[in-house]
Amino acid sequence: MKSYRIDAKNPPPPIRKGRVSKTDDEIERAARKDPDTFLPTEEELKQFRPEPLVRRVRISLGLSQRAFAARYGLSLSRVRDWEQGRSRPSPTALLCLRLIQKHPEEATRIAKEITSSRGP
Repeated sequence: MKSYRIDAKNPPPPIRKGRVSKTDDEIERAARKDPDTFLPTEEELKQFRPEPLVRRVRISLGLSQRAFAARYGLSLSRVRDWEQGRSRPSPTALLCLRLIQKHPEEATRIAKEITSSRGP
């Protein structure tokens, strides 16, 4: 890599514009050469578990599990089970979680309407 000293009398060459594309193999080779790149092994990849959607949504709203469950009419134990991987949300629950993620204010309003119409 070439470095330049900023000097008004001797400016650096212009930056080359345009798209520089590399193949996946070229990118991987470059990453493997970089000592700061973490490349997991196949075994480590098998153990990887993405963060559950319910947790990402809940955290993005800044809510505790209890507050999230109460706001959207869910049981606290169900939210905990989803987050800890003991169970998975049904397709309907996933749809609701996506709606909460995209439109939290509207989902909160609808949840309040539903819970208030149930009565005591």
